Amino acid sequence: MMVINTHKKLRPVDKTARLVTSEAPKDSVYKIKNRDKLVDLEFWESPRKHQPLPVNSTFKDFTGVVIGRLTVFGYLGNASWQCRCTCGRYCSRRKEFIEQVLAGRESTESMCRECFEVMQLKKKEFFKANNRYPTDAEKYQL
Repeated sequence: MMVINTHKKLRPVDKTARLVTSEAPKDSVYKIKNRDKLVDLEFWESPRKHQPLPVNSTFKDFTGVVIGRLTVFGYLGNASWQCRCTCGRYCSRRKEFIEQVLAGRESTESMCRECFEVMQLKKKEFFKANNRYPTDAEKYQL
């Protein structure tokens, strides 16, 4: 085994290597392709600052409402609400989306993007093992 002792600090070879080896910023935001018009394109690791709730009498307060794996956490402004997933990530959902889900609309957006991707992988593995997709009762066991 060959050991190289050097007093020089090693540098990345090119821009891509520098991006890969550098540390992500603390407020890093992940952009992902949107599947639903009522859902924002990003999620984040720590909560954002909330806006004060409007005093308007027609304003609905969704704080504390549970939608699938998401719990509405606070108001972000412009009819957008911050939600916390059971995995610990934060995302935003539009007021219209929350109202539609509460009215009975089925949606895969009732979880963060990471949980959705894990669910998709589990469904594919189930299909490979059983040669069929899981029923509604079996989905909850995945």
